[in-house]
Amino acid sequence: LDLSLGDRRQYNKRKLKLSETTFEKTTNLKVLNLRGNYIKLEGNFLQHLSQLKHLNLYDTIILDSDNNDIFSSLKHLEKFEFFNNQPCESFKLYKLSELVNLKELCLKITEHDLHQFREMLRSKMKRGEVEPPNPTYDDLCYFILRDLTKLKHLDLSECNLINIDKKFFSQMKDLSVLRLEENNIQHIPDDTFDCLSNLEKITLYANP
Repeated sequence: LDLSLGDRRQYNKRKLKLSETTFEKTTNLKVLNLRGNYIKLEGNFLQHLSQLKHLNLYDTIILDSDNNDIFSSLKHLEKFEFFNNQPCESFKLYKLSELVNLKELCLKITEHDLHQFREMLRSKMKRGEVEPPNPTYDDLCYFILRDLTKLKHLDLSECNLINIDKKFFSQMKDLSVLRLEENNIQHIPDDTFDCLSNLEKITLYANP
């Protein structure tokens, strides 16, 4: 289903309202393209899309209430694009770690995403579950990626990364494309990509 709107200048002319019943009757939907929309959420619009394979939210503005379970139904999602977006409470990027069937991922980590991650860890700390953290963009990125072992295409452009090492990719045996451009990476340890025997393309331009 293609509901994309390519021109950001059209945001003020088209506001797309999505609720938990919007796709209630389309439970076999495999592809949902919402690129370039100004979206107002009223509940979890994804909750009936358990068969969804591809979700494109590139370049969207989303107004919503805080829904912590926005990704919970997407157990079969294989491709997710979430880049160049405005801050959104419902889309907590650290929860992407639960989408273990992802094969293609494109995301941009922002200060807002890091703040959400820190708040989650502070909540765990209060319950005595973890030691007091001071997580960085690198830590959030690793948290997201650590269980995504099926990735083939990974785009981490403009994620404010500074340090990467082999732990980021150690379980990604099938990764063939890796994009790391426009970060703040200054040093890459020699063994960082040793486990990526299927890697065919890597981009690193616009790093210091």
